[in-house]
Amino acid sequence: MVDLHNIGTFNVDTGFKAGYLNELKIMLEKVLSHTMLKVNLILNRGLGH
Repeated sequence: MVDLHNIGTFNVDTGFKAGYLNELKIMLEKVLSHTMLKVNLILNRGLGH
């Protein structure tokens, strides 16, 4: 959220614009992609039993 504010396209002064959740999702996917992959593998392995 800080990066979205610092970029200036989505800031508190003007309110959050439409699409900020998509931008946040993209940023989180970049940072957490490896983590989510590990979680999915663990969940899938656990459900297979």
